[in-house]
Amino acid sequence: MGVATDCPQLRTRLADMHDATATQTMSLTPEIEAAIEAAADRTGTHRGHGALMPFAHRLLQSRHGAVLELSAAVQGALAVEAFGFVRERPDPGPKLRHRRLNGDGNGTVVIEILNDDMPFLVTSVIAAVQGRGLAASHVLHPILVVERDGAGRLVALAESGSTATGGALSESLIVILIDVAQEEATVDGLIADLVAVLRDVKAVVSDWKPMLARLDAAIVALEAVPASTARDLSSETVAFCKWLREGQFTFLGMREYRLDGTPDTGELVGVTGSGLGILADPAVQVLRRGSEFAAMTPEVRRFFFAPQSIIITKASARSRVHRNVHMDYVGLKTYDDGGALKGELRIVGLFTSDAYTASPLGIPFLRLKVRRVLAEAGYPPRSHDGHALQHILETFPRDELFQIGSRQLAKWAAAILDLELRPRTRVFVRRDRFDRFVSILAYIPRDKFSTAIRERIGTIFCEVFEGRVSAYQPSFTQGPLVRVHFIIGRPGGGVAPAIADEELEVRVSAAIRTWDDELTSALRSGPGGPALAARYAQAFSAGYMESFGAARALGDIARIERLSLEQPLAIEIYRDADSGVGEARAAIYRLDGPMPLSERVPVFENLGFRVIDERTFSIAAEGAGGRREVALHEMRLLTFDGKPLSLSRDDKRFEACFLAVARGEAENDSFNRLVMSAAADWREAAVLRSYAAYLRQIRSPFGPRYIADTLDRHSNRTRDLLDLFRTRFDHTLGLDPDERSARQNALRERFEAALTDVQSLDEDRILRQMLNVVCATIRTNVFKTAGEGRHSEAMAFKFLSKDVAGVPEPRPFREIWVCAPRVEGIHLRFAPIARGGLRWSDRAQDFRTEVLGLARAQ
Repeated sequence: MGVATDCPQLRTRLADMHDATATQTMSLTPEIEAAIEAAADRTGTHRGHGALMPFAHRLLQSRHGAVLELSAAVQGALAVEAFGFVRERPDPGPKLRHRRLNGDGNGTVVIEILNDDMPFLVTSVIAAVQGRGLAASHVLHPILVVERDGAGRLVALAESGSTATGGALSESLIVILIDVAQEEATVDGLIADLVAVLRDVKAVVSDWKPMLARLDAAIVALEAVPASTARDLSSETVAFCKWLREGQFTFLGMREYRLDGTPDTGELVGVTGSGLGILADPAVQVLRRGSEFAAMTPEVRRFFFAPQSIIITKASARSRVHRNVHMDYVGLKTYDDGGALKGELRIVGLFTSDAYTASPLGIPFLRLKVRRVLAEAGYPPRSHDGHALQHILETFPRDELFQIGSRQLAKWAAAILDLELRPRTRVFVRRDRFDRFVSILAYIPRDKFSTAIRERIGTIFCEVFEGRVSAYQPSFTQGPLVRVHFIIGRPGGGVAPAIADEELEVRVSAAIRTWDDELTSALRSGPGGPALAARYAQAFSAGYMESFGAARALGDIARIERLSLEQPLAIEIYRDADSGVGEARAAIYRLDGPMPLSERVPVFENLGFRVIDERTFSIAAEGAGGRREVALHEMRLLTFDGKPLSLSRDDKRFEACFLAVARGEAENDSFNRLVMSAAADWREAAVLRSYAAYLRQIRSPFGPRYIADTLDRHSNRTRDLLDLFRTRFDHTLGLDPDERSARQNALRERFEAALTDVQSLDEDRILRQMLNVVCATIRTNVFKTAGEGRHSEAMAFKFLSKDVAGVPEPRPFREIWVCAPRVEGIHLRFAPIARGGLRWSDRAQDFRTEVLGLARAQ
């Protein structure tokens, strides 16, 4: 059951494992030891076993000092269950089990693997777990030196740090805990993956020495073949194979192929019994022809026509050993005794970390490419450009450096060197010769790079090349750019779409274009130019940018620019694409501080809206007078009755009414609902409010709120009242007396005819009273404007008192009713020429009665 360990790399790895285990000398806490004993007592089968407690110590302390974040009871149960798993190993192969962790209550999955100790086990197993999209919360990996009887039962457990001697076995125990409860199908799939992983690891480790021996034989054969190509290529091929042999390559599989036929029409046939490692199984293929795996592919056929004896590329299959990545493929031509092409020695594996970090000037083949590019560029070695170009080649993606041609490398390197002087977005595309994948280097400004940007760019490449992101590797250069190496796999095969690098750069530039870029560009091209762009460069918060686009910001800036100390408030009511029926949004702009929510919400409610949502953003622009902060209140509104809105008709009236209330020019009450229901503006609502206040003074039984509700319910009649009022007194209509009289009569007749449909007696009386006071009005200042077209804050109505229904006796000759948000007043006159005076009254509800009494006394 042991594994040969006379390979230096394997001996080093095993020694490292044993050293790591030997460092675990900390004792378990008394609480955990008691929990282990209690768990053993419950099972009954392990109680009193001399190896239980030493085993538990090694298992629970195999995390290299990391804390095992499990309760003592759970740790005790975990150790006892794992010990039961280890005690019996009847078969020499790997032993696997999965179960739910006892005692944690979360359905945690425990996977236990017992195997002969060998390299690559832990990394390969963890890669399989991650390949299923799972995450291990804990991984325990003690190395156990054990003695077993003929039936595989545990006889003895050696001390920590011991080595296997005599009949002892070195075994690897891997215990993996996966937090999230998984469906059994997922766990079963993972177990199947792990079985394949352990099989491949065993094959690779067992055939390590034979693979090295086969490579040695290939090197000898290549050295004996007459050089039919340039001598440097022939010598580089041998040097590269020796470099691989010296520990720069993890060999996973080898297989010899015999060319059956000619290179242009023949097929490669595997030599029976020549497979080693993962290629020992004749059914395993690592190259793809179209969508199928095959031994001969167009790429390999072209290789046979090439003068060089070696091909270095990526395999189509992924490794299950050590790293879950596409394997590196090295193909060596084989020749018969006469020097004629005979076939191929196919080698698959993984370049080691040293191969990725060592200078390419020390790696065969790569050093040829680098020297050719440096020579073609012609820069003196000690010059700035010479140093910069060499640095570019030293840090070039190593996988790409192995595969790219010298001419294309030289072209790319020159363009990348230019990026140091002119940093900008660039894209370099290399298509695999047979369309298996596309390799792309994308250079992106560092300040714009993020995971979201990387995913966005990857999506563009996938769409263009009809593939998927097989791998990506970001690299942060010393300059202002980030380099991201994308591999776009094309499993469907076919010819990759042709697209110019410049066109890709345009698309990538648009994808990385930030919110600030769009705003700055729009501001620079519009009125205000660079000055306005500079003022608002950092004005918007992250929350604002996540909620709105730059186009919306342009409108907000335009409204903010109109704010001043004299006009510190602005509002826009609008609908967006997501607004439903009866829904609108309001954007309120307030200079130098937010507007309290308690001031905003009641205004909208009296306009007929419910406030569904509210968000506040701070916008701070730099100006000549310093920092200017504006609060933007974004509010989502819904009509109370859910009826559709016509903002093209009503939005300006809503906005004007809100601002009038905020300025104190209009009252905030239910009369403002007429702006929505009767298409009134805020001053027309104020006219009806004034009439209602007058009716209260002449002792009408209906209060202003009841009157407002009635007018709202009968919005068509309300509109008729307002049109009648405007027809009578708005001189801007340009009507002659006959036209004015005819229109008044028509409106009044329509109003009175519609009253027959009013079901409520009270509402009928209210509507008739409102019609009466409008008709009894003989003059008003409502439509009179002063300088700059402004109206008077107070509205005045002159009544012919004898025509006002319900006026208490004695009736004046004339009376003038004055109404404003801050004051109400009345002037009673009992003759064309009469004495008068002013008096302040505390009787807000019926001061007309007080004034009438004074007039009567005089």
